[in-house]
Amino acid sequence: MGPTGNLIRLPFSQGGQSMHFASCAHVEALWWALRRNGAPPTRRSITAARLAEALPHAFILEAQGNEGLRFRLVGSSLLDAAGIDLTTMPFTSLFCDSWFGTAKALCRTALAESATLQMKVCTQSGAWGQIVLLPLSDPRRRLLLGCLEMAHPSALLLNALTIEASGFTRDPDARLHQAAKPAAPIASKQGAISGLAEAPAPFAPAPALMPQEEGPEKRPDAARPALKLISSND
Repeated sequence: MGPTGNLIRLPFSQGGQSMHFASCAHVEALWWALRRNGAPPTRRSITAARLAEALPHAFILEAQGNEGLRFRLVGSSLLDAAGIDLTTMPFTSLFCDSWFGTAKALCRTALAESATLQMKVCTQSGAWGQIVLLPLSDPRRRLLLGCLEMAHPSALLLNALTIEASGFTRDPDARLHQAAKPAAPIASKQGAISGLAEAPAPFAPAPALMPQEEGPEKRPDAARPALKLISSND
């Protein structure tokens, strides 16, 4: 299973009744409201006050190379449902082993295309829920703002989720967000070291240690009397 198509709202229903996830809707609406000039909101703009009642369900993920995404901030409801502290743990720890690859692929697409991602998830015990993931702007890191809300808050989530449906919402005017790359070191001249380190000074022997030829001019200490060794039998 992979990401397919654009999606504004995934249809959620169970037992013939539609399900509304207010926290996910709030986080997604906040993300769209904070966008500027086609760019995703900044990390600093996502505050606890703005998340309001969605805060316990919200989290932030950081992409770390090929290692996938790891939790950086985790809401209290998600911590309670996981049963352990998820901070620094991989996002895929919420999913069944066979769904790791799908979850990673969906997240990579959301980051690469600055698209919002919605997933309809289900636990092995049959509890339904929704996850939304939304890219954030940051000059140094690749981040996703997320929200996970379950119809049954008591459902255990660790290594328990499957993905029943997924979709993206793309803005045609969106700017693709890429983390800034560190500046390449400037080539130094004359053996200088780039950065804050100073260039090594050229080595020269101390003048006093260098042999000197006898010349017409006498050294300053030539006028001084020569040292004599005095022996005393007293």
